[in-house]
Amino acid sequence: LQEAPDSGASGSSAVEIANIPMARKPLHSALVSTTSSVSQRQSLLSSTPRLYYFTLFFAIFLPLLHNSPLAGKAGYLAIGVEASVVRTPVAERRVLDETNAELVERDDSPTDICKRWSHQTAIVNGTIYIYGGQSSNATRQTTDTWNNDLFTLDLTKKWEISAPALKAQPRPSGPPPVANAFLWNSLTSLFLYGGSYADNEDPLPSPAPFSLWEYDIASSSWKEHKNPQTSSGINSEAGKQPVQNAAEGAGISVPELGRGFYFGGHQDFRTTPGWSIDVPRIYLKSLLEFTYPGYTNDAVDDLKGGKTAGSDG
Repeated sequence: LQEAPDSGASGSSAVEIANIPMARKPLHSALVSTTSSVSQRQSLLSSTPRLYYFTLFFAIFLPLLHNSPLAGKAGYLAIGVEASVVRTPVAERRVLDETNAELVERDDSPTDICKRWSHQTAIVNGTIYIYGGQSSNATRQTTDTWNNDLFTLDLTKKWEISAPALKAQPRPSGPPPVANAFLWNSLTSLFLYGGSYADNEDPLPSPAPFSLWEYDIASSSWKEHKNPQTSSGINSEAGKQPVQNAAEGAGISVPELGRGFYFGGHQDFRTTPGWSIDVPRIYLKSLLEFTYPGYTNDAVDDLKGGKTAGSDG
C-alpha cells in the first residue's frame, strides 16, 4: 500500500460581618453622689432581665437557624445573592463543512449508549481507541445504528465494568461511519482500513471511493490518503493497482516493524461503490500489507536499499 485534556463548586461563601466599635462616651471628672450611685445600681439590676432574655434567644434560636432554609450548605447564615463559579467557556471545536464554505461545530461522540458492536479498536500506550461500528440507545432500536463515534479508555486506571470511563472525542468530519473495518496502529497514529456501510437506513448511503484515513494521536486530527495504490514486491501482484475496500477481514498491527496486515474479508454493495445489489457478495483470500510512513520494507520494490515509506505509506 503506497499511502499513509467541571465541577459545580458549592462555593461556601461565609458572610462577612463588620466589627463596628461602639461610640465611646467622653469621661467627665465629677463627684458622684450617693443618690446617683444608687440610681446606677438600680439601672444595672433592671437591665439584668434583658440580658437574660437576650442570652436565651441566642441559646435557643441560633441552632434552629443553622438548619433553616436560610442557611447555606456549610451551615452559615446565607444572606444576600447567590453566587457560583464563573466557568471558562469550552473551546469550540469547529471544522469546515463538506463544501469547505462555512465553519460548523463538531459534536462530541455520545457516551450514553445502550450497547455497541462491530466497532474498530486499537491499543496505543495504554489507551484503547474505539471507532465507529454500530450502537443503539434503546433495546429495540433496529435502524440508525451506524456511526463514526470516537472514544478512548485509559487502561492504566481503574474503572467499573458496569460504567467504563469512556472519554468522548469530537466526531470526525471526514472518516465514514463504517462497521467491521480495522484500525492499524503505529506508535503515533491510527489507520482506518475497510468497513461496511449502513444496511438498515432509508435511503441507504452509498459507499464512497476508498481512502485510507489516518488519525494523528498527538494532534487529535484526521488526514485522508486518497486513491491509494499497491506497490510491487516479493510474492506480490503487479503494482499500481487501486487498493479496494473490504469488510469483516482479519487484521493485525506490528508497530515495531511499522507494518499492518489484513487478510480476507468480503466485498459487496455495502463496501464498494457501483456494486449492484443484484450481484452476490464475494469472499476474499488476499493478504494486504501496509508499510507505515517513515518505515522501511525491503520486500517492496520502491523501498529497496533502506528507503523509507513516504507520508502516505
